[in-house]
Amino acid sequence: MSCISVDGFQANIFIENVTETSILVAWNTTQYPGVEVYFTITFNGTMVSNVSSPHLIEYLTDGDVHSLQITSNVTGRDMRTESVMSKMEYVRTVPRQPNIIVDPPYYAPNVTIRWTPRNPYFSMFYIYFTGPGVNIVSSTSNTNITFTDLKHGTIYYFTIVQETDEPYRRNSSELTKQFRTESSVPHPPIYVGAAAGQWNVTVNITDTDMPNGDIIQYIFQLTYKVYRDEPDRHGMIILPKSYSGIYILEPKRHGHIFPGAEYNISVFTVNDRFNSSTSANITGIETFPGVPGEVNRIENEVYDQTTSSGSIRWGRPVMPNGVMVAYRAILKEGPEVTCRIYQFCIVICNITLLGPPSDTCLIQNDNSIEVNQKEMSLNINNLRLGTTYTVQVIGYTKAGPGKKVEISLKTLSIVPNAIEDGTITATYSPSNRVLNVTWNPPPFPGEDLVYTLVLRDAIRSQILVTQSNLKVPQYRRDNYQLHNFYNYTVTVTPSTSAGAASISRQHLFTTPPSGRLGRPQNLKIKNLRCDSVQIAWEEANVEDRNGPITGYKFQNTLGPQEWTFTVSNPDFWSISNREFTYSLRVQEKSRYSIAIFAVSDRGSQNGVEYHSQVFNTRECREYFKIRM
Repeated sequence: MSCISVDGFQANIFIENVTETSILVAWNTTQYPGVEVYFTITFNGTMVSNVSSPHLIEYLTDGDVHSLQITSNVTGRDMRTESVMSKMEYVRTVPRQPNIIVDPPYYAPNVTIRWTPRNPYFSMFYIYFTGPGVNIVSSTSNTNITFTDLKHGTIYYFTIVQETDEPYRRNSSELTKQFRTESSVPHPPIYVGAAAGQWNVTVNITDTDMPNGDIIQYIFQLTYKVYRDEPDRHGMIILPKSYSGIYILEPKRHGHIFPGAEYNISVFTVNDRFNSSTSANITGIETFPGVPGEVNRIENEVYDQTTSSGSIRWGRPVMPNGVMVAYRAILKEGPEVTCRIYQFCIVICNITLLGPPSDTCLIQNDNSIEVNQKEMSLNINNLRLGTTYTVQVIGYTKAGPGKKVEISLKTLSIVPNAIEDGTITATYSPSNRVLNVTWNPPPFPGEDLVYTLVLRDAIRSQILVTQSNLKVPQYRRDNYQLHNFYNYTVTVTPSTSAGAASISRQHLFTTPPSGRLGRPQNLKIKNLRCDSVQIAWEEANVEDRNGPITGYKFQNTLGPQEWTFTVSNPDFWSISNREFTYSLRVQEKSRYSIAIFAVSDRGSQNGVEYHSQVFNTRECREYFKIRM
């Protein structure tokens, strides 16, 4: 077998990777049978034995030049050992990235960027600068660089690489920073166009090529009229930027958009900081007409009334939703009046728009109005006095009729006559407590005739009920308590809007007797003797008598005796309670308890009993008996 020199085992070195703090080194050498080779690595004067390829050298300083050598230690078959060194290699570690100084704000168009090297061994910095419309590659040995002609409010990317000086040049890794120039006032849109519907306006916008920032929204300044003779109205709508460039202005979300209105629209660009100082403008946009709102009610809308006529007036709608072209007033059917139609049109009434009248309505006349007329009036005659009529007023645009507004028209009335004497009747049912009063109405051609009824306590002269605005000749009151067998008066006065009748009719009535007659009160036993006793009492209060009391009955509840007392000249409705006395014949040495109650010879009523205390009579003496 041939021999090989030890120099044949010299290592060939390969640098596989270099970082800021490490070097990955690899090597190879001759492989020979029976020969063993182990390696020693020497870097920066430090030796490490028995290493294998590849080997990572760590904890180095960045950007420094490091020496590197591999020693091959060869042991032959004869067990002799010899060594051979590789060539000395010099490797520079990667320098650290520079430190970019972040120093906003960055005001376009000129921006200077500064940085600080973190490794002192630099000779050059390579710069890469990109952004919208910008791609700059540059190099400098300075620690700052200025870029010109930059755009406002724009994001740019700055990348820097540091190169070390000689020998053994090496570049740092790339460091990239994003920065944004400050925004400034944007330009208005390049183009705006609009198309109108009835309840919306669609605006098409081409963004400006000078946004000077990020466009975030648009401001729409509206100037519009709902009536051409009114001052301008103003409104503002703000919408976020749409990538489609289409913006829909509609009332439900933004307001200010109405049918039949004419608009001028100014559109302003809004970026993240500023609004554009000028606008792109759209003029003469008119939305499609719609049906109008209600006509406007005017205070004192009814005037110049007589007993057979009256005038009404109304204003144009607050929101016409287009040009008002006509009004229709309909007098609805009423007493002795057929339905009538009154039309108000510009020049000629359009029967297609207004429609034909119904079978029961007659067109009275056509009235001419001016464009944008603010107030309309109508005189209606041949009406009935003292009567309320309803007039429906409707406005029209070319789109059709609006909502109806009803105006009440009442003709003047006259003072009515009094009701016919003796026609008032009043009944009262004690069992179900119902009061019913009726009377004959006076002749009157109108409908505003009403009655005022006054119910009085005729005995005590007190007003109990006052009921106004009775529209029918009857008054009924359920579940109303009146006294039984009591006197009341009813007074009825007719009136209209012109005043009350000069005479009020009065009717006196007595409620029927009902229930048990009133209970006597304040019973006293006087002059108790052996064969007689004097009884004194007061009649019941007038409200409690319940019927015509003509006498009283006495009963001994402890024996069979009965007595009767008749009231001479009875006064059924005396306010003061009269006192009565009566002597009863009794038996000596007897026991009594007297019950007294009222009776009437005009019916079957009996009164509520009043019981006296128990008393005893004494024995009569002889001389008293003989004298008696």
